[in-house]
Amino acid sequence: MNELIMVVDDDPGILALVDVMLRKHGFTVLRANGAYEALKYLDTVTPSVIVLDVMMPDMNGIELCEQIRMRPQTTVTPVIMLSARSDSRSVASAMQVGANSYISKTAVYHELIAQIRSLLDAQARNGR
Repeated sequence: MNELIMVVDDDPGILALVDVMLRKHGFTVLRANGAYEALKYLDTVTPSVIVLDVMMPDMNGIELCEQIRMRPQTTVTPVIMLSARSDSRSVASAMQVGANSYISKTAVYHELIAQIRSLLDAQARNGR
């Protein structure tokens, strides 16, 4: 397996938690502490999946997802939004800018692993 998963969040505790969860399941993890650090990494690395927090200072996850979709190397990279917000408006905003899925932080563990595997399987079936 060993796919590279980029996790972007401004909360070091969430970054550490998601990192441990993903590594436990055999993924390689690249942690970015905020949107600007993530964009800097994306200048040189193209992860298999990107997990974004929605609520971050300076540039939120919705804006970052828009930036990700504008880059040729990440235009089809699966993006999972991870947020404490689970209202329909937040979910709709994320999907409008190109997110593949949206997970509430309260359901993070099993749902995140299931979504990553599902998106990677779909990519493999499509030859990407």
